[in-house]
Amino acid sequence: MKRLCKDFDDLISDADFKKTGHRRWKRERNNFSEQIHLWRNGSSYGAPISNSIDIRVNLSSENLAVEESVECKTTSSELIRKKDGYVYHLRFNAKSWSTYDLCLQDMHFFIKDYAEPWFDAQMNPNGLSSFFKKLFKGNS
Repeated sequence: MKRLCKDFDDLISDADFKKTGHRRWKRERNNFSEQIHLWRNGSSYGAPISNSIDIRVNLSSENLAVEESVECKTTSSELIRKKDGYVYHLRFNAKSWSTYDLCLQDMHFFIKDYAEPWFDAQMNPNGLSSFFKKLFKGNS
């Protein structure tokens, strides 16, 4: 997770996100505070259960003018690129590093394709409705 967080930090630095804590990034724009928080899905308080690292992404946006916040919790199995049905691959093997590069690449795609439009939608009163209409357009 340490390596992933460092590499993820490099990926999102051009989007003005700054690391603010353990697995957390934050930026402020247009009177909103936007955060990305990474979790290891299935982690426990003891030794790791397996070498598989499955990433869960938590997005949150807070309107600083009215002190109102919204959260979006996701797992890799819940998110699909709607045009071609591709599921974001947000996991890798920590022992063999198998699929690490794919995981990092898909985290970048997730931020670009899903998180940024989600953050933008928070700034518009009707934004979430249109965001979800676009996201699920053509799926049945």
